[in-house]
Amino acid sequence: MREALIYFYDWETARRRIHFGLYTRTNSWFPNSEFVAATGLPEGREREILEDRLDRMPDHIAEVILDQTIVLPETDGSGNIRQNLRAARALFEQAGWVVEDGRLVNAETGEPMSFEIMFVSPNLEKVVNDLIANFERGGIDVTARLVDPPQYIRRMDEFDFDMVTYATNVFYPPGQELRGAWKSAAAGETGNDNAPGIQDPVLDELVEVAVAAGSWEEKVAAVRALDRYLMWHRVAIPTYYNDTYRIGYWDVFDRPETPAAYGIGFPTVWWYDTANPDALPGNR
Repeated sequence: MREALIYFYDWETARRRIHFGLYTRTNSWFPNSEFVAATGLPEGREREILEDRLDRMPDHIAEVILDQTIVLPETDGSGNIRQNLRAARALFEQAGWVVEDGRLVNAETGEPMSFEIMFVSPNLEKVVNDLIANFERGGIDVTARLVDPPQYIRRMDEFDFDMVTYATNVFYPPGQELRGAWKSAAAGETGNDNAPGIQDPVLDELVEVAVAAGSWEEKVAAVRALDRYLMWHRVAIPTYYNDTYRIGYWDVFDRPETPAAYGIGFPTVWWYDTANPDALPGNR
């Protein structure tokens, strides 16, 4: 069912119609870094880490994680998602859900699929409503709920939501914070970042391997293994991230030719430069 829901997010159309051609599709829990696992099949140390735990993974993940690349659904950007709807319907049928009279219902009980999407920023309303429109085309009854920050925090802490918009804060290199984000113990603890509430002993082990890595090569391999395993778990609908800093500044500054890897470095490594006469105060 989680995999089927991913097919309703039409990134190509959203990027054109909502985001003005900006942003990049998220294909990893550690995007825009060396830790992305979605670019090919696992090799070397990453493959070893996964192979050591293959017999304890859920069958649907163990069958594909070593031999298939993670590919997110795509569209032609026209707003036509019929092909994705067909793929989603096939997955729903495997999970016991069928379309009757234009509604997606449980084949045994007849209960229609319905849920609420909670979000906290008014800026996300267009994104949420666009997704809801696609869900409705698939026969799913979805509502949007804009809440204020205190209510959002409380409901997140109590896992009181069906679906939620959620921005991850990634630290580089990933370390101790992975425990609060993905370990089973964090799934039931107020204030932790394990929003999906996932509890998986293999995931627990992968987190510890990543935290304990004693070299950069081991860290990259371990986090890629973790990323790949999480992506195959389908615990979220990957949306978008910003891989560019867009800033406006008065041309009285200079900066290093080689920028920082994960930041603009302002103001700590920028400096005032008087070499540009047009940038002097009298010529603003």
